Amino acid sequence: MFLFLACLTSPAEYDALLAQAQDADGDGYAALEYGGEDCNDTDASVSPAAEDICDSQDNDCDGGVDEGITIPIWYPDQDGDTFGVSEEGIAACFRPEGTVPEPGDCDDQDTKINPSADEVCDDQDNDCDGLIDDADELAEVPGQTWYPDADGDGYALDDALAEGFCTAPAGYVETLGDCNDSDKSVNPGAVEVCQDGIDNDCSGGAPECGFEGAYTLNRADLVLSPGGADFGSSFALVEVGETQPWLFVGTSNKVFAFEPPYDGSEEIETWDLRLKNDGTGKQVVSLGDSNGDGVDEIVSSYSDTSTYDGTVALFVSASGSGWQEVGTFDRHAISGSQFGFGFELSRYGEHGLLVGDLGHVYLWDSLPTTTSPLPTPDGVVEGDESYFAGFLNTTLLADLNGDGVDELVLGGLYGRMDVFDGGVSGSVSYLDSDRWLVSEAGYESSAFGGSPRAVDMDGDGYSELAVTDFSYSLEYNFAGAAWIVEGQWSGQASTENALASVRGSEAEARLGRTVEFLDGNDDGFYEIVVSEAGTGNIYLFDSADGLSDWTTGDSQANFVGINNGSCSAEFLVMDANHDGFDDLMTGCPDSGNGSLHLLLAPGL
Repeated sequence: MFLFLACLTSPAEYDALLAQAQDADGDGYAALEYGGEDCNDTDASVSPAAEDICDSQDNDCDGGVDEGITIPIWYPDQDGDTFGVSEEGIAACFRPEGTVPEPGDCDDQDTKINPSADEVCDDQDNDCDGLIDDADELAEVPGQTWYPDADGDGYALDDALAEGFCTAPAGYVETLGDCNDSDKSVNPGAVEVCQDGIDNDCSGGAPECGFEGAYTLNRADLVLSPGGADFGSSFALVEVGETQPWLFVGTSNKVFAFEPPYDGSEEIETWDLRLKNDGTGKQVVSLGDSNGDGVDEIVSSYSDTSTYDGTVALFVSASGSGWQEVGTFDRHAISGSQFGFGFELSRYGEHGLLVGDLGHVYLWDSLPTTTSPLPTPDGVVEGDESYFAGFLNTTLLADLNGDGVDELVLGGLYGRMDVFDGGVSGSVSYLDSDRWLVSEAGYESSAFGGSPRAVDMDGDGYSELAVTDFSYSLEYNFAGAAWIVEGQWSGQASTENALASVRGSEAEARLGRTVEFLDGNDDGFYEIVVSEAGTGNIYLFDSADGLSDWTTGDSQANFVGINNGSCSAEFLVMDANHDGFDDLMTGCPDSGNGSLHLLLAPGL
């Protein structure tokens, strides 16, 4: 018996076993039941040496639970935006289901409303800071831009400083477009008032203020009638190195020069230049500045309509002393010249001269400096007995194909117009032309090909070409017609494929004596202006709504000659008062005392 007890344990082992039995979790503290201080001998994290944490236990065995610990507050989050309602917080060491640690949600039914949301213009407190829309300095206002409107007309200047607000502050609007923020009568909603000098509707132009309705030349804005046989039969603008060109008007024996302004605003200075007293002066043409002194050179002619003989005079500018006559020449100075010499005068190329007669066109590449003897022409186009090239306003120099080089356009009459691409060198026949235009249905007229004019109407870089026939008689005898065709074609083309046409509405009207393009309302669209030789009337057709086939009854405006038809139907397009709107000047020559009439486009 004694032997068995001795083998069971030693005193030291016994003490160890006893201590182990008293500290079951091994945290170094015996359980309370063994007289120790460990209040939970199954959890080594609970002992007098532990720190109290938030877990609803007495971690340090001091008899208190979660003492000195800040218990977190949890907030219900019904909309799942990670923010809860502040007033409904729950203190708990562990997050209850459906709660979040972040408070501040002011609408727990809308995920877009919480403290992290952006304030926007919607009459709600999106970021839950107690401020709504513009009251919140942090508000972001997408698409809500306002501009100051100083005159209170509901429109702001295009360059006004933009500011963001949910609702317009006093004096702010959302619409731009005002062009004068100090005048409430001027804005995009106003009605344009013509001739008040103000862009009332801020459109940048005044399409409402072009020529419209009926005009009589007796009521022109300016009438020039200084006296002289056939005054007003020919007129041209001549650059003289000043702000505005001078207006030169030919008569049967001299040329008048009118110094600007010639818009009727004040009395005009008149210079009787008497360029030539032996007959030249009935036609006058500016040739441009060939000697580089800033003043255009001039060519003038007189062609007797009874004998069809003619004389041409050249005048070169002499700095400080007007123009100096180089000399005169007539058909006898040109080999092969026919009657009507000088009926056609034009500038050729940059500094050249074109002179036509009943069957020829003569071309000088540079302005002759002497007329005795006259230099041999650099180019000649010869017609035949039925081809009146160079006669009565039948030539044109214009870049029709956009290559930067002017084409020579010859209206030869009798149903054909010819185009020489790049000009003419040497002697050629009209049949040598590069391309030609014929009248519709093979109709041959004694006046087809008159008054050719060209302009790029649609902005595509290629000119459209206008051509007339004042003897056109398919509908009415000598009613006349005008066509607009593409300026670029190959071989033969016909007016049957014209882009637009204008036809006379009565016999003997002879519509098509002259045709021109102008922009009388500054809308970027050309108006087509055509005159009648039989009545002296002028008609205007607007292309803003597209080209069409018109009669004179379709005109937007018409200009009635003095005493119903004593005017020449020749006219000139010019911006006489420099307001950006093309004006119209027409002549009414008379054997005793002719006149020139200026009609200003209504304009701003």
